[in-house]
Amino acid sequence: MFSKKFLTIFISIFLLFSSIFIISVSSEQIAITSSGTTFYVDDSGGADFAKIQDAINASSDGDTVFVYNGTYYGNIVLNKSITLQGENNQNTIIKDNMTDSNSHESKFAKHPTILMINAENVKIANFKIASNISEISTYLFFAGCTNCEIINNYFVGCRLKIFEGSNNKIRNNLFKSDYTKGGVSLDSSDFNQITNNSFISLGGALSLLYCEGNTIEYNKIQDCLGGISLADPFDDFECNKIRYNDFLSIKIIKAVGLPSGSIWRHNYWGRPRVIPKLIIGGQRGYIPPGVGGPSLPVPPLLFFDFDWFPAKTPNCDF
Repeated sequence: MFSKKFLTIFISIFLLFSSIFIISVSSEQIAITSSGTTFYVDDSGGADFAKIQDAINASSDGDTVFVYNGTYYGNIVLNKSITLQGENNQNTIIKDNMTDSNSHESKFAKHPTILMINAENVKIANFKIASNISEISTYLFFAGCTNCEIINNYFVGCRLKIFEGSNNKIRNNLFKSDYTKGGVSLDSSDFNQITNNSFISLGGALSLLYCEGNTIEYNKIQDCLGGISLADPFDDFECNKIRYNDFLSIKIIKAVGLPSGSIWRHNYWGRPRVIPKLIIGGQRGYIPPGVGGPSLPVPPLLFFDFDWFPAKTPNCDF
């Protein structure tokens, strides 16, 4: 009798602490502090709004828009310094709108855009952002944004692009596609941090064009056709730091443009290495056209870089 009673009490205490642990982990995934008002969105009704855009329109800087599980459609414009937070990144889904996929095209975003952000201090967390369009990439597009955070999202066939943005953080996200789309693209964007992300089965994981001072570290890049592309990077004293990443089953590591002094250090290249990893790049250009004549291609100019201290074991444990 005593032993059975003791066992019952022990199991009850164990389940109580287990429940507390599970709740704390779940809360940690979605909890982002905000000092403003919280607006709730539920596509099935019963909340403040049924559409994300309506909640954004009603919000002010410093507010939070919390989105319950459901399927919501894109072509969303976020132009305020708010937190956009989903319930979880498996069941809180934002998809492109097939009937109006081109509504946010501009000179910056030539592809259909699920979510256009043009504000500072924006946080986006815990969404599954998925593309319905098979032929071309759709974008989560940041235009001129600074101090934004993109955390714990699941991108399916959707590319995250930052144009002329700085000091943004992209961390703990999963990017996955069918070898044709997805990944992260930085264009004329400096001092951003891309950390602890997984890039799986993409055409290209990361692309940097005219960028400097960015930190890319502790990312897993696996089974992709292309790893990291550096195109015409600046040759300034501030360089891009590419460190502690895992490159697993990658077809191409590409650096196109002038040597930039970017630092490649302690990356894992699919197997233990005892000698530095050679990285080959090149530059292609054209001779300007003469009067009435066409431009002429210039043979590619090759250059080399090294990961002088490649990792012997994977850096990422996720």
